[in-house]
Parts: sequence; C-alpha cells; structure tokens
Amino acid sequence: MTVTTCQSYCQSNNYPLAGVEYGTQCYCGSRYHQEKALGQTGCTMVCAGNSAQQCGGSSRLSVYNNTAYVMPQVVPSVVTYEMKACYNDSSTARAFNSYVWTATNTMTVEACVGVCSTRGFSYAGLEFGGKCYCGNKIASTSVPISLLSCQGSFCNGDKTEYCGGSKALLVYSQ
Repeated sequence: MTVTTCQSYCQSNNYPLAGVEYGTQCYCGSRYHQEKALGQTGCTMVCAGNSAQQCGGSSRLSVYNNTAYVMPQVVPSVVTYEMKACYNDSSTARAFNSYVWTATNTMTVEACVGVCSTRGFSYAGLEFGGKCYCGNKIASTSVPISLLSCQGSFCNGDKTEYCGGSKALLVYSQ
C-alpha cells in the first residue's frame, strides 16, 4: 500500500476522497465529517509499500482530496428524451420488457437513449450502470421511487453520469 496506490484506486472507482489507515488499508468516499478532523495527529505509520510515506495510524485516516474530481450528475435530457423519474424494477417485474441492451464498459445515458430511439421506443431506462431497457409503456408494477435510488451506479462508459441503481431504473421519455 502507498498513498498513490490508494488515490489511483479511489479515482478509478470515481471517488473524490482517498484515505489510508494503519499502513495497509485504503478507503474511498464522497464526503467526510470535517468536525472529526484531527489534523495529522496520530498519522505516523509508514506505508507498507513505501516507507518514505505515512499511511495513517491506528484508528487514524490520512485523507487526500482529488481536486480535479467531476461530480456525477443525472443527465436532464438527451435530444427529445427527458428524464422522467426513478422507478422500482426487478427481474420478476420489469418496468420495460420490449428490448434489453447490456454494455460491459460503454454504457452512457446518451447511448441507451440512442438505442431505444433508433428502435422506435418512447421510453429508455438505465439500471445498475450497464443495463438499458426500452419500451413504450411503463408496467403498472413499477412505481416512482426516490431519485436518490437512481444515483447508486455510475454509467460504466462515463463515470460522470448516473445510470440507475440496484433495482432502480432511471427513466427517460419523449
């Protein structure tokens, strides 16, 4: 473990904060409680991978902030499609059953809407970072839920965009 290793890991997983503790542990996050900051008190353990660096201490986290971080967002609209809402979704009660597209590392809101639009569907829904569902009607078993539920997964093709969440479908419609 080194400070750089931890920072790279957190950055690759789209977190602005990287913290090292106990010389060998790396933690990532989006925010921290500034009122709990202790300065550098107790952060005296050397990093297991680089003895010239300090990697926190016992119950002490050395925190680093990526100032170039771009906060992910819910894309408000794509061409003629606008973000409608976040809907519950499950493998037993899909919101859309017409067409499904899975992208391992290229999913974006724009790509999903493009696929659904090209196939003539009026709805596009994104779930869990890499799944795109298309349809012309939302199933009655799927109801709106908190938009925060659809901010659980970054798009695997663009980590500055949200692509739904676990059992949470971010829906766009014409």
